[in-house]
Amino acid sequence: MSARIRPPSSRCLPVREWPLPDQAAWTAALRPAGVPDRDSVAAHWSDATRRMVVGGYGRWLTWLGERSQLDPPTAPSTRVTQEQLSLYVADLRETVAAFTVAARVEQLGNAMRALAPEQHWHWLQRIADQIRAGAKAERERTQRSSLASPEGNQEPGELPSPTIPNRCLPLDEWPALDRAAWNAALQPGDVLDPGGVAIVWAITSQQLIVNGYGRWLTWLIMNGVLDPLMPPAVRVVPERLRAYAADLRATVGSFTVATRIQQLGNAMCVSAWKIDPLRRGIGVQN
Repeated sequence: MSARIRPPSSRCLPVREWPLPDQAAWTAALRPAGVPDRDSVAAHWSDATRRMVVGGYGRWLTWLGERSQLDPPTAPSTRVTQEQLSLYVADLRETVAAFTVAARVEQLGNAMRALAPEQHWHWLQRIADQIRAGAKAERERTQRSSLASPEGNQEPGELPSPTIPNRCLPLDEWPALDRAAWNAALQPGDVLDPGGVAIVWAITSQQLIVNGYGRWLTWLIMNGVLDPLMPPAVRVVPERLRAYAADLRATVGSFTVATRIQQLGNAMCVSAWKIDPLRRGIGVQN
């Protein structure tokens, strides 16, 4: 077994820099249904899901390249072995939280189902589930320890969590697209232009929305799925929102969960995107 060199880079190798066999396999996976020579695995995925899978696979290729183990002519499926995955997971654990490790392995599994659909990749999902289960068990132990200790400065009813820390990513650390959208929402209007959505909100309301959206961005970062080049509204997809709500439920009460989702919805209204249908879809009540 090869020795580890260094923790993996946070860079996602873009599709245009993938080896040619990988690019060809991904292009084939995007073909519309009905192509007889190949199952178009990724054709029915949403754009957001495709970006997540591309990002996860790009990180895998970056890791292989840093270890000088990326052989461009090699078929994608031959690079994913249990030995290599064990090293990848070990390196990831040095730089990101366990929940993010599980997400990266899951993304790699989804990528392989698209790139090599003739093989079975269920073992990757099983490993991701095992890592996630271990992380949840550790979080529960941390929560029990916090309940048993009188110390701590968390908000009433909240418990510290490695998945959703009680940190709001400040506005000056938001991705450039997000900051631009928010600044545009604060621009005053005139007779011909009604101005930004948030300009009519009270200062306290604006701050609450900034805080709620900052928590959402923090969650995306902790789970390794924040693409700063992706428009804010594109990141909010039903499956990701359900995961966010599920993690919130593990740390706060149902009223706070609804409040956080409402804050995210108000933030999305800045980009003329409505979240109410998703709130109903994940069972969040006012």
